[in-house]
Amino acid sequence: MSEMSFSTDIVRWRYKLLPDHVIGEVLTKKWVDSAIPFLALALLVFGLGPFVPHFFEWTTLGNLARQFAEFGLIVLGLTIVMMSGGIDLSVGSVFALSVLMSLIGMNVEGWSAGTGLVATLAVGASCGALNGLLVGYVRMRAFLTTLVTLIIFRIVVRDRLSRVLDGDCDQHVRLRRV
Repeated sequence: MSEMSFSTDIVRWRYKLLPDHVIGEVLTKKWVDSAIPFLALALLVFGLGPFVPHFFEWTTLGNLARQFAEFGLIVLGLTIVMMSGGIDLSVGSVFALSVLMSLIGMNVEGWSAGTGLVATLAVGASCGALNGLLVGYVRMRAFLTTLVTLIIFRIVVRDRLSRVLDGDCDQHVRLRRV
């Protein structure tokens, strides 16, 4: 009888001193799915930030905010695709191709900002329409289709960029390597 109460006392002390059941209950809550990535990000920023020189200065934070705006728009579009149950691996390549088209158009061809914007949107929309046509109407698998278009768009970007950097573009304007 005393052995039974002793083991019961050990179990009680275990639950009082080791809060693993509390951690298990917290991890079953719905809000934890959103909180864990945020906490991991906060831990990375505040844990590793002091080791990066000039990380918490206003200029660095301003640059991060500008980059966040660009990538945030891409993530919004990709969120819609992911929420509908799809996948698009070519998002980065479409972004690179659209931005390269805008940069070449405005810096090499002399387009206005409005023309560059329209061209950028047209390139992105046509690449997206191609992926949508292949996946939606031809019924190809989204993973493989967007993987192939990722490779194709990346090849176009590298080819066009190398031509511009080598001075082999239409108006024979050579861009400096940065």
